[in-house]
Amino acid sequence: MPAERIVSQYSLLFDVRILHHYWLDDGTTLFDRLSPLQQRAQLLKYDLRSILSVVPTPQTRELIRGLGGLFRNTSLGIVVLVKPSERIADDAVFEFTLGVVDPDFASYTAYGLVVPRTAHVVETSTRRTLLYRSNGSLFSNLTGISRGSGAARQLYLSREYPARNASDRIESLVRDSGRVFQRLSDPPQPRYALIGAAAELPVFAHHGDVPDLEARSGIVGDIPSKGILLPDGAPSDSIALLRIAARHPSNSHFSCTSDGRARAQAPVFQVRLKNRQTMWRTVSRSNISASQAISGPYPMTMYGTVGPGNAPPGNQMFLDQTAVGISDLVRQRFI
Repeated sequence: MPAERIVSQYSLLFDVRILHHYWLDDGTTLFDRLSPLQQRAQLLKYDLRSILSVVPTPQTRELIRGLGGLFRNTSLGIVVLVKPSERIADDAVFEFTLGVVDPDFASYTAYGLVVPRTAHVVETSTRRTLLYRSNGSLFSNLTGISRGSGAARQLYLSREYPARNASDRIESLVRDSGRVFQRLSDPPQPRYALIGAAAELPVFAHHGDVPDLEARSGIVGDIPSKGILLPDGAPSDSIALLRIAARHPSNSHFSCTSDGRARAQAPVFQVRLKNRQTMWRTVSRSNISASQAISGPYPMTMYGTVGPGNAPPGNQMFLDQTAVGISDLVRQRFI
C-alpha cells in the first residue's frame, strides 16, 4: 500500500518544533523578522536531528503503541499521530527526553554555563534508584504560554520570562517593563543587553524553565534543588523533558484533544533555543601585547554577517573572570 494512503489513516495529535536560532537567524536579524521566503530557505537547511535527539520515554512508547499511533522525528522536531476514531484519556501524558547530538551544542547555545548533572537517589522502601538531572529543563503545554492571537497565535512550551533580579546569572533571559533582557555578566555587576519587546519576540527557553524539586523522605542521596526527575528507562544524560498532556484543563489552545479525540486542527508547539551572545576582542597579529579592543555583544550565528569586519573563527570562547564571577564571554579575532 502506498505510504500516502497509510498516513491518511491517521490524524496529527500534536507537533513539537524545536528551533535553534544559531542555525536560523541571518546574522543579527532574528529568524522571525525574515521574510516568509527567507524563513523557508532557512528551514530547508535546518535539521534538528543533527543537533538534539528527541526520544519517547518507555512509558510513552507503550502509550502510543496502545493507541495504535505513530511517533516520528522530523527535521523540525517530532510529531505524534493517532487514528481519528481513537479515544484518548483526558489525563494521558506524553513525555520525551532531549539529548545532545552536536558536540558543539554547548558552545553556541545560551544556557548560562550551567550544565545538567545526574544525581542518583535511592528510595529505601523499594531500593529503586531515582535519576535526577540538576538544572534540567521541563517544557510542557501545561505551563507554556502563547503570543499573538487568531491565525497568528504561537504556542510555546516555555514559561513566561521571569522578572529581572539582582541574583540573575550570566545569560539569564528576563523581563522588565514589557521588554526582554539578557544578562551579560555574573552578579554583582548588573550588565544586560536589550533583546526586544516581549510581545514581538518568540519565547526562548530560559532558566525559569528549570523547575524546583521537592524534598522527599525515605531516600538516600541528595535531591537537587532545581531540575527534573527522569522517568524510568530514560537516558541518564538527558538535558530536558518534553511533557505534553492530552488535555489542558483551562486553555483549549494548548489541548491536543476535543471530546477525547484528536482535534481537527492539531496544536503546533514550539521550543525556541537562543544563540549565545559574546563580546569580540580584536588582537593585532603584529603586536599581540598591545591594548586589545573589545566590542559587542554580537550573536553567534551559522549564517549572515555579524559585527565589524571578519568574525572570530569557529565557536571557541573565553571567560573573562573576576574574583566574584564572569565579567564577559569573549571570542577573539586577529587582524
